[in-house]
Amino acid sequence: GLDGNDATSGFTAGFVSGANGKDIYLTKYLHNMANGTAVQSWVRQIDGSAHGDDEAKAVAVDANGNVIVAGYTTTATGRDVYVAKFNGDGGNGNFLVSTT
Repeated sequence: GLDGNDATSGFTAGFVSGANGKDIYLTKYLHNMANGTAVQSWVRQIDGSAHGDDEAKAVAVDANGNVIVAGYTTTATGRDVYVAKFNGDGGNGNFLVSTT
């Protein structure tokens, strides 16, 4: 069965929605350990309020399968630290909480 979780992060230059600058790109995968395959569960693109360069620097999956991403976003006053948690349960990737 599906019994593994993994996530990747980085940045994209408009690959998902054509936004300006670089945006945070986050992908969640579910692994089937029985047959060694992985299935993409969801993808998120995060664009800061100033639509400048935004990048993920670290990503982790917690014990509940939620995805936590850390990096920075660009705002009107410059770069701000960005940390967010996304719901991994059920593969929906709903936004849970963030701080800048």
